[in-house]
Amino acid sequence: MKQIDAGGLSFRENRRRNKYYVDKTLLIKDILESDDSGVFLFTRPRRFGKTTNLTMMDAFFNIDYKGNDWFDGLAISRYPEYDGYKNAFPVINLNMKDTKSPDYENFMNALGGAIVDALKKHPYLIDSPILMKDEKILIDALLTGNADRDQLKTSLRKISEILERHHGKKVVILIDEYDTAVSDSFGEESHRPIMDLLEGFIGAAVKNNDSLQMAYITGVMQIAKESLFSDLNNVKVNNIFSKASDERFGFTEGEGKDFL
Repeated sequence: MKQIDAGGLSFRENRRRNKYYVDKTLLIKDILESDDSGVFLFTRPRRFGKTTNLTMMDAFFNIDYKGNDWFDGLAISRYPEYDGYKNAFPVINLNMKDTKSPDYENFMNALGGAIVDALKKHPYLIDSPILMKDEKILIDALLTGNADRDQLKTSLRKISEILERHHGKKVVILIDEYDTAVSDSFGEESHRPIMDLLEGFIGAAVKNNDSLQMAYITGVMQIAKESLFSDLNNVKVNNIFSKASDERFGFTEGEGKDFL
């Protein structure tokens, strides 16, 4: 009997170690059927598998993992029409779980750190000869912790442009726990400035970004009707009340019985 991971392994580590996996790969089919160039916001309570699903999306789309067998035998493998998307795109994987802070300056520093972590997954870009002057300045500012508000705001879009130029492929952006800082600063004086920076940061990444193929964003809260997404009319929101893809998060009764 396969072991059950209780430590929060990523999808690829789960598959590499041959742990028990509850197959949620048809989420990929749901998304591609809906819009293969869309911007998706999925909100669910904690412990509903949001991060595992996001790492599954990374494993499927990320060009850096070309040739893997992690999806062999899983549900998505029964749909060869989606094979052309598998490991076909550069991916920016941004985890914002550590950006929580009631203080605006600390939030800026934490956001910069999260962006650097995402950038370091593409080390070949840091000293690449394809970098333009302003891009070199941005990357140096990020790596040294000296990026200002405007540089942070446009950083994901700029990194997207660099990745597209390097690979000749548009970029998939994955953002996990986008709402962490917003929930942590609620009621604080810094709440509005943090919201404003996030609005510009996410907006620059997913609206009018010519290098974007698709964006997939997760969080606990839906802030779609507030200013964070007020200027974005292209976000497809899926929450706890949505019927579409509801069985791709948490466990169904049948899946629960399979554990026994």
